[in-house]
Amino acid sequence: SSQAIAPEILRYGQVRKIARQVQIRLHEAWMSEAIADRPVTYVVAADETGAIADYQPVDARAADAAEQTPLPHLVKDYRSEDTLLRPLARFHVTFKPSGSLNVQLWRGIPLLWLAISTLIAIVAAGAIVGYVETRLL
Repeated sequence: SSQAIAPEILRYGQVRKIARQVQIRLHEAWMSEAIADRPVTYVVAADETGAIADYQPVDARAADAAEQTPLPHLVKDYRSEDTLLRPLARFHVTFKPSGSLNVQLWRGIPLLWLAISTLIAIVAAGAIVGYVETRLL
């Protein structure tokens, strides 16, 4: 699996841009109006251009439904090029029975944003406590 050996793209802005490209690429390639009777989800790896390098089903139902998605065809096209160690971004891609699909960031909220929001909360709490203490004195 190329997901296992390729370096990971982690810059939040770049990953979001790739997510949009993946969404467009999948919408253009998906001919099926519906898939299975419940949503199926895959971990999808894409390069900096949004080209689909690899995918892994998250469960047996997704594995059984893979041929109903454009993923096998897109990966085959990708592997025909010299692409082995290109950096990849990872996403959760869910194909829904309605015929729509959803691309979510693999890592969720980036750690940097989590750290910044925690720091802001601590500073705000400190300011509130300081204000209350000065009012009580």
